Amino acid sequence: MRLNLEKLDHALDHSLEAALDPTLWPEILDKVVDATGSFGAHFTPTSAITPDTVICTGRIKTGIAEYFSDGWHLKDWRMRGVPLLKISGTARDQEYSSREQFEGNQYYRYMAKYGIGKSCIIGFAPSPDDILALTLHRTLGSDFYCDEEAAVLQRVGIRLTASARIARAMSSSKVSGMLEAFQAAGVAAVFFDRFCRVTRVTVAAAQLFGPGIDAT
Repeated sequence: MRLNLEKLDHALDHSLEAALDPTLWPEILDKVVDATGSFGAHFTPTSAITPDTVICTGRIKTGIAEYFSDGWHLKDWRMRGVPLLKISGTARDQEYSSREQFEGNQYYRYMAKYGIGKSCIIGFAPSPDDILALTLHRTLGSDFYCDEEAAVLQRVGIRLTASARIARAMSSSKVSGMLEAFQAAGVAAVFFDRFCRVTRVTVAAAQLFGPGIDAT
């Protein structure tokens, strides 16, 4: 397995903070690329893909720019993997493309011009009908992502989902949405009203309460 789990965990440490400050995402993405030994990576929605909805790392910027200028965003072969995101949380090339398709498909040949090889899409969703994707790209000649790596990357999707839900909740000022997001991430969080009284707590926070502190 090529993933550095400690580095990957540290790379995602600021993902919840990035829900409030989106300018942190490029740095987080660079750290994820380093932790996973990737050639590059990018964030994108799985529908209504436009240049202003994509965040990508430096080495694939030219490829992504021409991906739009040449119209590949309208016929992206990897979008065939989106149904798998709803089932397992990840989609690897070998799960929706045969080896012959990977080696001969026009889309893959186009991506290869920019050094982009095999990929794994990680799905995360601020809501069930709004799936976003983090796609990790390997170098040309690298192996497909294995089952063990996919299992780790599925957990990455869970953490990104928490961040996406917090961002959504903050935009609509819904405490319940924020609570749900923190719960999903296993974060200890306590919510107060304007009188500094505790109104809601996550399970992780409640487990810290004891004789010296409680939520009453």
